Amino acid sequence: VNLGENFRIRAEHLQYLGRGKNIALILSTQFDNMAMTTYNNFIKDGLYGTRLFKTDAKMEYSANRKFTLGAGTRFEWIQYKPSIQSIFEVRGKNDFFTTYGFFAINTLNKSIYPVKGLKIEGEFGEVFNQHPEVMYYSEGIPVFNPDSTGISYNDYQRVVISAEGYTPITHKLTLSGNFQSGVN
Repeated sequence: VNLGENFRIRAEHLQYLGRGKNIALILSTQFDNMAMTTYNNFIKDGLYGTRLFKTDAKMEYSANRKFTLGAGTRFEWIQYKPSIQSIFEVRGKNDFFTTYGFFAINTLNKSIYPVKGLKIEGEFGEVFNQHPEVMYYSEGIPVFNPDSTGISYNDYQRVVISAEGYTPITHKLTLSGNFQSGVN
């Protein structure tokens, strides 16, 4: 639970299956209530109240402590409500499903303040069954044909990868690097 400026709550249950404890079922849910600032040419342009509800079910297989492979399905509900109007505005909600496969490699020597190792997480999936109830506004005027803005609600694939690495330089100094990328 985060009770700061942006309210967030997350719950997760991990259930091992089998004697070897290398197969797991993970159920999770999350709710975020955030304020999101928009920019136009690096100038503050507007402010949105954004709500996100997400629930996820996945199965994973861990061959050892360093490698995990799995698959899952996630439902997401997102609502946008402008607090301060901008030139281009979105108001409404969308919900959709994502079915995905994932992998994780973790060779970090410690979970907190690691000194050496690598952590890579990847996800590839299909986003489908979108139910948009969204209105678009350009300079306060409703846009009735969102196709003219290049917005589509078709099913699509996505790939996300995140990597972080640590290597010791001296006894008290560690070099760290992060990389994140995604493609829709």
